[in-house]
Amino acid sequence: MLPTPRRGEILPPGASRRPRWRSALTAIPAWLIFGYIWWRALVDEQQQLYSGAMLWATCVALTGVVILAWVAWNRALSRHRIAEFGGRKLRASGPIDFSTDALGRPVVVAEGAPTSRLLEVDLVDGVKMIGPVSAPS
Repeated sequence: MLPTPRRGEILPPGASRRPRWRSALTAIPAWLIFGYIWWRALVDEQQQLYSGAMLWATCVALTGVVILAWVAWNRALSRHRIAEFGGRKLRASGPIDFSTDALGRPVVVAEGAPTSRLLEVDLVDGVKMIGPVSAPS
């Protein structure tokens, strides 16, 4: 799988940045309710304006509570990660051994692979070969 291009930025496979239009979709229900309130206020009586405004205020408050709960949840996850694993900046102590993979298979890293942006991995006779992506012919 090749990296994902987004706004001139190369991201690793599977990574993405959420488009802004998805964020804007969260505001659409609030604007619909707001429009409904004004429509009811102009068409019907003042009592409808009051009940509509209360409905809109309730939705705004509920949205704020959900956002604050989400932030608190993510902060708790972050604190747990820092306490458990030392955070995101924890570095391996000493050199990393690339001679075998997680399954114990031998690994051969070709020259130029450590500095290449794109790598290809192949398994040949039980040996994992890692090298830079060859140019298409």
